[in-house]
Amino acid sequence: MKCEPILDLVTTSNDFHFHPQCKSLKLCHLCFADDLLMFCKGDTTSVKVLMRGFLSFSEASGLCFNRSKSDIYMNGVNQMDKDQILQLSGFQEGSFPFRYLGIPISYKRLSSADSNVLVDKIVKKIRGWGTKKLSYAGRLVLVRHVLSQMHSYWARIFLLPKGVMARVEAICRNYLWSHSENFAKLPLIAWDQCCLPQKYGGLGILNAGLWNLAMLAGLGDNCVKLRVGCYLVLLVVSGLSTQLGMVISGCWRLLTKDRMGRFGILTDGLCFLCGTAAESKAHLFFECGLSRRCLNMVQMWLPAPWKPNVIEWIIQWRCRSLLKKQVLMAAIAGLVYLIWESRNVSRVEHRVSRPDCILKKLQNLTALRARGFEQIMGSHREHDWFKSHILVH
Repeated sequence: MKCEPILDLVTTSNDFHFHPQCKSLKLCHLCFADDLLMFCKGDTTSVKVLMRGFLSFSEASGLCFNRSKSDIYMNGVNQMDKDQILQLSGFQEGSFPFRYLGIPISYKRLSSADSNVLVDKIVKKIRGWGTKKLSYAGRLVLVRHVLSQMHSYWARIFLLPKGVMARVEAICRNYLWSHSENFAKLPLIAWDQCCLPQKYGGLGILNAGLWNLAMLAGLGDNCVKLRVGCYLVLLVVSGLSTQLGMVISGCWRLLTKDRMGRFGILTDGLCFLCGTAAESKAHLFFECGLSRRCLNMVQMWLPAPWKPNVIEWIIQWRCRSLLKKQVLMAAIAGLVYLIWESRNVSRVEHRVSRPDCILKKLQNLTALRARGFEQIMGSHREHDWFKSHILVH
């Protein structure tokens, strides 16, 4: 027997008031496995109605709550009302943050002190007797597949403080090079180099900060993940415009000539593709002659109300077809990848790729990526557009 119908009836009572953050969703409860979370405004009448609904379910099903494992959490409620609510509900008052499924839950952003649980877990894993006798290769496996995954679980839920990210990376770095979580000797390789994929000369360790941003931005079904040279480009292909801007500004670490110049590396500063203007991210991807020709060909291939500032336009574009918008965003991400690839080919082999060859590769790449979008196809019109523009390639 489900408790949803009974508790849903609670919200129809004139005496019940939603929690302020749940009113727009008309949410009064959440169920997960054998756990039940109930929400209401912090007044006695709402709590009384909510408890009446819960007790009705309990009487009908024979299921009762465990008082020793049940708590009530209140904020912004005066002491007199608190005492009445505690007496009415029969629960004990809990305090924030509390742990649920290994994660601290709080009504505000987690502080560094709240996140110490993660650091303590990692340190405890390192101090285990089995890890002390591991070779360098064994420690690398532990860092990549155990310690990084412990952080990744948290990274999918919270934007962790930078101090915590720095501590996690420091612990992993120290353990990798010196068998201990404490600093013992200088590392042999810079940590940024260690975080590169193995085929680009790194060790394949997750960069904690970038991975946290990528997880919150929806890496996986909502992102196109492309390896560009020795760096990672992440372009979100969901409709979350603020997260797209955050990922672009945080993860574009491409070593263009203007950036090399800021590092003191002497170069002529000219673009590898056109040889007439200074090479920067803005010029390389949106102002260079080759890039503009490729973009014009993409606009002819995928008709849409394109605007000069492509990134800003695709973020703000309110397209009725989610499928079409995601395909266009995947195409833009693929074009960025292929332009960077062409730039590196020009640098090594001293030849510039033809725009039609780049477009053909982009069409194949987008078609491969877009097959995952078929599940969001709605109308026959979308299906025909997808078939005529994407599947033909």
